[in-house]
Amino acid sequence: MPNLEYRTDLPPALRRTRLDAAGARWQPVALTKEWRSKSDGGGEVTIVFLRPLPSGGREWIVALPDLDTLTREATP
Repeated sequence: MPNLEYRTDLPPALRRTRLDAAGARWQPVALTKEWRSKSDGGGEVTIVFLRPLPSGGREWIVALPDLDTLTREATP
């Protein structure tokens, strides 16, 4: 089944800069919702696209349930 949506107008809670375990900064830039097969847990999953800061580069794609496990919010 194709992706259900691809959005760049993220909710405020997802717009905040994130840090990975090494302290690198990542900016959420988009999200999509897609369906997973039963063998992959099944159902709708929200996927977040993160872009490295400050210079951009290759995006990191993370399922929303894993976002807080793999990253933490950057504090100003």
